[in-house]
Amino acid sequence: MKQKTLTKFNKIYPWYAGLSSDLLFWIAIDTLFLTAVKKLNPSQIVSLTSISLIVCIILQVPILRIIQKLGNTKSVRLSSFLLLLASILLTFGPNYITLALGEIIYEISFTFQNMSNAILKNNLELQNKSNDHIKLKINFNTIYATITMIISFIASIMFNINNYFPMICCILFCFICFILSFYIVDFSSFDKIKKETSTTYKRKIKYSKIIIFLLISYGLFYPIVNSGQSNGKLFIQ
Repeated sequence: MKQKTLTKFNKIYPWYAGLSSDLLFWIAIDTLFLTAVKKLNPSQIVSLTSISLIVCIILQVPILRIIQKLGNTKSVRLSSFLLLLASILLTFGPNYITLALGEIIYEISFTFQNMSNAILKNNLELQNKSNDHIKLKINFNTIYATITMIISFIASIMFNINNYFPMICCILFCFICFILSFYIVDFSSFDKIKKETSTTYKRKIKYSKIIIFLLISYGLFYPIVNSGQSNGKLFIQ
């Protein structure tokens, strides 16, 4: 019975990962939707990304603690629910604050979403199929690339038909991902990290100068690149 369930997981995972890698449709028309429908100016649109990233960075430690308490399986389900909630807030949010909240939830969801990689690794090890990890990764990347390519061709047409049409489809995709998330289960004993006892030795991690430099560089340049992408997209659209 467990083997059949794991086999089903192998089939569903690429589709779940491919469909939940981002907010489909939103990534194609986000700036256009915010300007034409939500009437935001360029500075407000760029600030949405900045605020959401800053909040996400500040909340990283509390989020990691929540993940430890929930475990891998529940964290992935929470991620799918947060993506669905974010899509609804971004679609129907009546003001800047609501849209900013939607962007923050959108960014936070991907921290929880990262646990799906741990689930894939653990379940493949249970089946003695660790070598299939790359194969399944290629499958979900192919699904994601194909769907986003199709969306890039039809999103503008759908937007011209009805401004909310692409975002309704976005919500629909998020709902499908939420349903699929209940099939993404970590069957290993590593689903949830056991609480350390008082006798457990806590080893202090020592960071080298190179690691510290890399962390600082990433923290500085990633927001710059991300904001630059938003600005470039804003000029194009």
